[in-house]
Amino acid sequence: MSGLRILHVYPKDDYFTGAAIQLRELAQQLARRGHEVVVATRPSEHWARLCRQEGLAHYGVPLTSEVDVASAWRLARILRTHRIGVVHAHKGKGRTLALMAGLRVRIPVLILNRGVSFPLDRFQRRRRFLEETNRYFDTLAERPDLLRGLDNFHRDAHQIILAPATRRAFDVSQEPASVRDRYGRNKVGQRRLLISIK
Repeated sequence: MSGLRILHVYPKDDYFTGAAIQLRELAQQLARRGHEVVVATRPSEHWARLCRQEGLAHYGVPLTSEVDVASAWRLARILRTHRIGVVHAHKGKGRTLALMAGLRVRIPVLILNRGVSFPLDRFQRRRRFLEETNRYFDTLAERPDLLRGLDNFHRDAHQIILAPATRRAFDVSQEPASVRDRYGRNKVGQRRLLISIK
């Protein structure tokens, strides 16, 4: 697996807010690392132009509400067309629509939500959960025979998560020193960098 195929779903058309800037920077950096990046926003000439300049595919999708079935089906077409393996939803509405779209495709899709509203006291619980999750996937990496009992969908999803390209995509140490410095070389700063909170 040379790179991931990632769809970013941003259910807005603005381009100047913190979330929009984070999306643009994340998409640029992932593409520069060799991943195929596709961006879906509400119809926007500005986003279309930015994506063209970066060599990224852009789709203008209405994304009007969490129950916008037509937009969910349009996202499903994008998932199939680009054989997307990871969807990064930048807002709750995008996550809901991505989940609906994921039901319409036969390829495994890992849907991540950019969750930013959590207090610092939850970091310990999140770290423990991350450690448990890493132990689980490390065990699967060492014992692939444990995947035999899963159906193809779940087995493929696990393979995406276990892939070296996926681990590299979330490896903060691969970020340039200047970026790591900008976020702060401490636990909170590096966590913010990992989940792209400015």
